[in-house]
Amino acid sequence: MFNKIFLLPLVAIATTTLFIPSAVFAKPAQQSVAVKVNLDIDKQEIKKVIIKNLSSMNTGDSASFLSTISPVSKEYKEVAKDPSSLKFLQALGLIYSIKEFDDIQVANNQASVKVKVLSTLGKTGLIPEMERLKKESGTKIGKDGSVTTTSIRSSVNYDKPQVSTGTIKLEKTNGRWLILAMIGNKFQPVAGLSVSNTRGTSRSGLKIMDSDRKIFQQVFAKHLSALNQEKLRDYLATLDSTSPNYSAAKTSTLKLFKNYDLKYELKNVEVLSLSKQEAVVKLIANVKKIKGGEFIDSQLVTINTVRKTNGQWRIYDTQVENINALNAPKAKVAKR
Repeated sequence: MFNKIFLLPLVAIATTTLFIPSAVFAKPAQQSVAVKVNLDIDKQEIKKVIIKNLSSMNTGDSASFLSTISPVSKEYKEVAKDPSSLKFLQALGLIYSIKEFDDIQVANNQASVKVKVLSTLGKTGLIPEMERLKKESGTKIGKDGSVTTTSIRSSVNYDKPQVSTGTIKLEKTNGRWLILAMIGNKFQPVAGLSVSNTRGTSRSGLKIMDSDRKIFQQVFAKHLSALNQEKLRDYLATLDSTSPNYSAAKTSTLKLFKNYDLKYELKNVEVLSLSKQEAVVKLIANVKKIKGGEFIDSQLVTINTVRKTNGQWRIYDTQVENINALNAPKAKVAKR
């Protein structure tokens, strides 16, 4: 989370006692004690602000979070504009706490603190769920002879507590210490997740023609168009209602429409296998945010099982193969 350290200069003051009455030193000595007391109070207040800041991230409390941040900071402006972004962070399911405060430097109304932050796995959330799914990875053979291999990997083992270090800069405004910036390695748990799925060709497969590709391109064009227009009924019409995921898809899509306005762009459709009643189709689509909470514009690659119901091809199951961030340096792209 952090790594850069700012050290404030120490000023040495030399005093001579020659020909100066001892009474002159009484007042400076009292002032020195008062300065030390005030410094200790400042350090305690600084610790409280940082602890409150992390606590508000854990609970998704945007009002509490903003009360610890300077209004001139970038973080304040982002959360004030979109309070739901803090809820997104909470939904990841990591719990943050201070492991250690070190080297608290205070000068006038400025301060810098070197900290160690501990992140642990919560009971619910995206990352805890991904950790559970890791244990279910493996290969399954369908009734039609198709083979599905699912692997879920993570560049970080979230089962073990993670410690990140860095520096927090603060300023005192109207008698209150507020956070100006957090400097160092930014923790991005989503970028650490990696999900891949591959599916083999059905043994009962037919020869795949260009006309087949056009049929499934129309299926997915209609599917993405319904998402773009946020028409739930049209979206559900592209799904197989007998799928065990049908109800969950309806619930999650309603939530998606409520919290985001996204644009889906179909890039490619590839038919991997085909039988009279079932096809496996690879879809590549770009997903970009128009408005809503925190979201990474991405290229999404999915492997879809499509089944014919009452003469119509409908999506029975969707598995993620890759998610690649768009418009990002290669070093920071999350490959799943």
